[in-house]
This record gives sequence, structure tokens and C-alpha cells, in this order.
Amino acid sequence: MSAVLLYGFLLSVVLPFQETPSVPERIWDVENKSRLVIKGESNINSFSCEVDRYYSADRLRLHSTSEPYFRFSDNSIVINLMEFDCGRKLLTRDFRQTLNADSHPEIVISFLTLDRLPQNNQSDEEIPGMLRITIAGVTKEVTIRFEINSNVNKTIYLKGKQNFLFSDFGLEPPTKMMGLINVKNELEVLFDLVMYEP
Repeated sequence: MSAVLLYGFLLSVVLPFQETPSVPERIWDVENKSRLVIKGESNINSFSCEVDRYYSADRLRLHSTSEPYFRFSDNSIVINLMEFDCGRKLLTRDFRQTLNADSHPEIVISFLTLDRLPQNNQSDEEIPGMLRITIAGVTKEVTIRFEINSNVNKTIYLKGKQNFLFSDFGLEPPTKMMGLINVKNELEVLFDLVMYEP
């Protein structure tokens, strides 16, 4: 393939994902009441590890595009793995080790698109969209159905959940007691964002 053709192809692929008008349709500030939960199971029981407070001052912006959806910019929330609590000290330690917290100390969730804007009607709406999640330095992009509630007080509640495999991120589910306890490969990521529209 010639250099000109290759450049044209790259433009056709990259530019649509960079299209963001200068004026956003919506601006949402992420509040500290937001939560992230990761759930899993072993052959003995289930576990849940969560961050129940969000300490970064992140902002999401939604822009209209020429496509039939809205695109986020300033779209990432970053969660430090050291802020996760699994309810028991040893379980929390094993969870952080499994996700390679020493070399990749953060989980990053980037919101990409939303099919439409939520209505300020104080009722839950299911709105499809896309997001990108990075765990242990590996990134996965998924389509998801967000559950959004937007009210007249300019508070937005955005929830979502997605199933992954440890192996999706190049991770091995942990085993304990000489293999007698085995964590299943499946895990569920849930986020519950509370945001304010300034």
C-alpha cells in the first residue's frame, strides 16, 4: 500500500473518533459519592471489592457529532487500586496483587459515546453507549447499556455493569491453600457515578 493510500486510510479511521465540536452539549462533574465495585467468585464463596468514595475532580463533556450519537471528551475517571477495600485485609491484599497494583496502580474507565442525551424527567433511562476500561495496562472497549437518571436539580446518576474475564487483561485468577481455593475467571465491574451539571 502506498504512503498516500495508507495516510488516507488512517485519517478515515482516526478522525471520526476525534470529532468534537468546541461547545459541549452537557458538562458533568463527577462527585465524591461515586462508587466502583468489582465482584468475583471462587469455588468457596463470592467476593466484592469496592471504592466507595471518588477523590478526583474529574469532568465529563458530551458533544454532538455528525453521527447519530454523542461523544465524550475529558472522558476518563481514574481509580487507584490502593483505594479498593474487599472487606478483609488478606483478600484486599490478594486482590491488589492479582491486578498487578505494583506495576499498574490504576484502573481507568473512559466514556466514549452515548446514543442520546438523558431527559430531565427524574426516571431511570437505559441509554446505549461505549466505554473503554484499562486494567493491569490492558485496555478493552465495550458496548454497554447505561442506566441514567437526570433530575431538575442538575444531579445525574449514571450506572453500568459489564462482565469481563481475568484473562481479558492477561491476568491469572488467584489460587490459595495449594489450589484448594480457586477464583473463577469471570469478574463483574460495576460503576455508580453521581455527577453534577454546573
